[in-house]
Amino acid sequence: LEPMIDRFARFFISPKFTPSATDREINAVDSEHQMRITDDFRRQLGILLADVNDNHPYHWGSGNAETLRENTESQGINLHSELLKFYDEYYSSNQMSVCVLGKESLDELQNLVIRKFSSIKNKELNILYG
Repeated sequence: LEPMIDRFARFFISPKFTPSATDREINAVDSEHQMRITDDFRRQLGILLADVNDNHPYHWGSGNAETLRENTESQGINLHSELLKFYDEYYSSNQMSVCVLGKESLDELQNLVIRKFSSIKNKELNILYG
């Protein structure tokens, strides 16, 4: 369990965020979008959201290669740079939760999580939800 928790924690402590990883993630998002485009739940949600007040915080959509790559580039937006800015601005330990399940005792699991995740910066963000 500990090696897995260590690898997982590093995603938040020191993410790679290379341009090639960003591009691979765009491809993964596009693939998932294409796979679920005809899903009944997605269609129902689309109907619901078509009638939502634009000022209400409940909005949802999925990106695809066009919206994430071509549209951003045509608007002069560097998606990789925006990703880095988002991480720097919003990733803070006081906005995160982690749930760990293992055969170890609760005290052992808690100590493991504290050891592995405690170096995530606490930027003392106060983000309102909803």
